[in-house]
Amino acid sequence: MRTARCLLVLGVLLAASSCRSDLAPFAQPVAVVHEPGEDVYLVAGSQLGVDGAAAGYVAKVRPDGAIVDRGWLEHGQRGVTLQAPRGLAVHGAVVWVADGSQLRRFASQSGAVLGPIAVPMAAVLHDVSVA
Repeated sequence: MRTARCLLVLGVLLAASSCRSDLAPFAQPVAVVHEPGEDVYLVAGSQLGVDGAAAGYVAKVRPDGAIVDRGWLEHGQRGVTLQAPRGLAVHGAVVWVADGSQLRRFASQSGAVLGPIAVPMAAVLHDVSVA
């Protein structure tokens, strides 16, 4: 059931972002995962920054579709580095983000940066799973 809800949230954001300016931060959503601690969905994606480089984000959306925080994690804000996130996982109190050749870690409640883990020989990670 959670998988179906994640796909529904991502599908709605993809469709709505093309016609609603208030959903502009969701211009290129690519991943969604449920965060059970707050009962929200984390939505990751990227868009072009003012300098033309990719600027990644992770937003929080409630199960009813209400946007909790469009820029919960944003590239260049509060020490966050996210260029082109492609996958998300939540394990315990940590949010894992597949971003380029790195796994980036953040505290699931505060969004505090916990640091990256380089994945040798990786070019572009497209998902993450934590056990």
